[in-house]
Amino acid sequence: MYRSLLFVAAPLLALLSPAPATAQHETETAYGRCGFDIEDRGFYTFEDFQYFKPPVADIRTPRHVARVYEDTPLPYSGGVQGVDSTSTDAFFDGSFGETFPFLGWNLEDGEIRDCMSAAGLATFFQASAHVLIDLVQSSNPVMNTDYRIGFGLSGRPLKSFRPFAFKVHLFHESTHIGDEYVLEASEDPAFRRWNVSYEAVELLGALDYFDPGGSWGWPAYMRVYGGGKRLTSFFNVFEPFRLEFDQYVTRDSFGQTPLLLATQWEAQTGAEFFLQAWPSDHLGHGHFWKWQYTMAALDVSRVNRLDVADPESVWSTHAMLGLVWGAHFNAQRSNQLTLDWYRGVNPHGQFRNAETDWFGLTLTLRF
Repeated sequence: MYRSLLFVAAPLLALLSPAPATAQHETETAYGRCGFDIEDRGFYTFEDFQYFKPPVADIRTPRHVARVYEDTPLPYSGGVQGVDSTSTDAFFDGSFGETFPFLGWNLEDGEIRDCMSAAGLATFFQASAHVLIDLVQSSNPVMNTDYRIGFGLSGRPLKSFRPFAFKVHLFHESTHIGDEYVLEASEDPAFRRWNVSYEAVELLGALDYFDPGGSWGWPAYMRVYGGGKRLTSFFNVFEPFRLEFDQYVTRDSFGQTPLLLATQWEAQTGAEFFLQAWPSDHLGHGHFWKWQYTMAALDVSRVNRLDVADPESVWSTHAMLGLVWGAHFNAQRSNQLTLDWYRGVNPHGQFRNAETDWFGLTLTLRF
């Protein structure tokens, strides 16, 4: 019991911690505060100009996330005794991830712009880990762990039309099932395990609006985005993709049974809306009750629900409503506490052959 509570208590303590320090080279501009000076055209390294922020409501966003929710128990989690489909388990869904820009090209020429409107291009490296833990089953087993690693190019390429931004991302997702879960699930002869790791090329475009100078309740940020990803081979994006995943170990008398995909393409769209609350300088005094933004976000994706006979593309929806503390739109630390609703394909790799529907509480940290 106490062990389970630690998964909830530890992230909440981080939210109550003192506010971040101001960036070393913060510049006040007509467009608001920016963490860096953006004056001279040319190359730069290891600076984040926020060309394309990761979508807030993307269920696989590369952020430090602690989420708790209730859902029906996962298949085979009770071993030969089975699970009660009418009961619910509490789950901890945690993520650790970040985007690391390493080489960029600034398209500005003599005019200081803020991080959310400066024109430029940047290459980036992105990595994240996502873990699912059942807080009710004995020993609180790890059910699934997914790892993503990749690189890409993001930019705000048009000085004549600054609201447009884009991201191209090539990544690999490696998914691993929990060993304690396997020990229980293997007691059931019907249990199967597949290698559902994959590679993908992702392309997203966005239109946004940013005005940080407003009063309480002023629309500080709005964004709509859309695009999708193409499942592919990592070293040959033009190679035909086999719409099936191999089975690891088979008990079938007639050979292995592959897990099938419905399509090579997965679409994604979404929207974000931030209202101005208290100015961010209140953070330095640890005013937990004075947040900086009230936010709402929605992400809708057309995702493969895997199956051995009848795979299909399923609309999966993730909606968030909550509060943001900190300099969310600069390259500084911020915290975000939200109520979440998700319905669609289970995003955890080994369970993408099932659908889920839950409400949860999520804490997102950005350093």
